[in-house]
Amino acid sequence: QMAEITLSDGTHVWLNSGTTLRYADNFGQEARQVKLDGEAFFKVKKDEIPFKVQLNRSEIEVLGTSFAALSYKEDNFCRVTLVEGSVKVNNAYGEEISRLSPEEQIYIPENPEAYSVKKVNIRFYESWTEGKIEFDDEKLSEVARRLERWYNVEIIFKQEEIGDLRFSGTILKNKPFNQITRAFCLLLPVEVNYQNNIEDKDVITISKK
Repeated sequence: QMAEITLSDGTHVWLNSGTTLRYADNFGQEARQVKLDGEAFFKVKKDEIPFKVQLNRSEIEVLGTSFAALSYKEDNFCRVTLVEGSVKVNNAYGEEISRLSPEEQIYIPENPEAYSVKKVNIRFYESWTEGKIEFDDEKLSEVARRLERWYNVEIIFKQEEIGDLRFSGTILKNKPFNQITRAFCLLLPVEVNYQNNIEDKDVITISKK
């Protein structure tokens, strides 16, 4: 499930499913530093003390701004999307590698020096804080990975090429998962089989029609 918290400095954070945010007991006194494993949206309270978010092999540094961050420890990349203000992105040694302007997104692979920056529609990266899941021409493999985390299910592709299909749409997160699978069947040439498991994750198998 999602969580919404306010840190002691007034910073507001939304945590998506399967996400952990760690920070010291004395947070905000001499330093404002957190460690993210997962997906979160930050509205950072402006302060003279820099607010730092530690990601996989990189770091976000801001004074006061709004941004989305994605960084799961099992992935070999992280992603930062700036909504307003400015963001400085550092490598693991605290050395600056890029600065973002509003509506820009940085993709940082396993080698942070090989990062890339592009313009994006920011609503696709903040809508989940309102209980909406929006996808804009994304690969079904990436959609499935996010849905697995959000709903604690396992999604299997019967044929590997299914993962390359593109999906666009808006899903309300509080709706039953089978409504999402029905959307796949309506919009894509696929069939979905749903297997309920009482003692383990439910398994969704997607195959070509």
